[in-house]
Amino acid sequence: MTDKQKSKKKSSAAVRDSITMQDVANEAGVSLMTAWRALNGETNVKPSTKKRIEDAAKKINYTLNVGARQLAGSQSYQFLLLYSHQNTGWRGEVMIGMLNASRRLGYHLLIEGLHENIEATPANPYAKYDSSPLEKLFDKPNYDGVILIPDVCYDDQVLALIKKSGLPCVRLSERPQSGILPRVSIDNFQSAYEITSYLIELGHQKLAIAAGPEEHFESKLRLDGFKAALVDAGIEPNPKWIRHGSWNVQSGTKIGHYLLSKEDRPTAIFACNDDMAAGVMAAAQQAGIKVPDDLSICGNGNTPLSTSIFPQLTTIEQPLNELGEAAVEILASIIKQNKSSSGSDNDAKNLVKHVPHKIYYRGSTSSIKSV
Repeated sequence: MTDKQKSKKKSSAAVRDSITMQDVANEAGVSLMTAWRALNGETNVKPSTKKRIEDAAKKINYTLNVGARQLAGSQSYQFLLLYSHQNTGWRGEVMIGMLNASRRLGYHLLIEGLHENIEATPANPYAKYDSSPLEKLFDKPNYDGVILIPDVCYDDQVLALIKKSGLPCVRLSERPQSGILPRVSIDNFQSAYEITSYLIELGHQKLAIAAGPEEHFESKLRLDGFKAALVDAGIEPNPKWIRHGSWNVQSGTKIGHYLLSKEDRPTAIFACNDDMAAGVMAAAQQAGIKVPDDLSICGNGNTPLSTSIFPQLTTIEQPLNELGEAAVEILASIIKQNKSSSGSDNDAKNLVKHVPHKIYYRGSTSSIKSV
């Protein structure tokens, strides 16, 4: 870079840094107080006025100074996200949603990963984490709130430390736990009900499920939705066709071998995640059973795996970006309204936000053949 280019770059930065909130107010034709309220996410500004102010800020290249906001008030304008290092498959999409919402609302997102010290098992479906690093993080926390994603959001020690800190917390789960109530999730019961009803509409009467661990809360909800759809259609759930796995391809394959080795076998299988669905599909191929001609299979997650296998998988989409955005929005709202994250069981139900899901209909399902 030449001296002239460096000088020009410094000059541009200086101009940008010299732009103030008063300039934004002048550009938008509002008072300084109104501009302050709009850019700090206050709710007592008309949406049309807020948009005009945001457009003005963008036009003159104004950037809100988080450090100055910290000095002006008691908030740090920082959220802490805790995740487990094992969640490599989908956490990136969730984090992108959180980062986008944090930026939009004027917050910084700090990210910390925790390591498992006790792995999840079918009998104990929730991993345990080394919470010792958190003791330093929460000794004198410089955060306004905390967000937890699976499986960290199930760890009682982690939840106890957060509760002791007094910080508001939002969890990506439907499971109520440890008095930390605000939660974000898809509606696991409803989504399972809908995809099972779809299989029934295709003519299937002999349906099985490859569920997650028996004691896993979200797995229970999906199983309940599956059963409810059968009962509403006048179909008695077959206990032998309700099998539990460990969320991975191997357990799906094992379940598939069990279900498909019987003379009286199901014609459709709902797997509670895409990995297990892929395992069921592998078992079907090994048994010489054609999908979807002889067996329909559907999953849950709409992960990249669902479109990498053949035939591509009919599955429930969990909108990961939107889940991340919703978690940040709820946490920011709690802070603005000065709400406590503790309350009664009834409050817990009111603080669950269900993000809309979607079903992708692909080549792994079809109408049942007439006999």
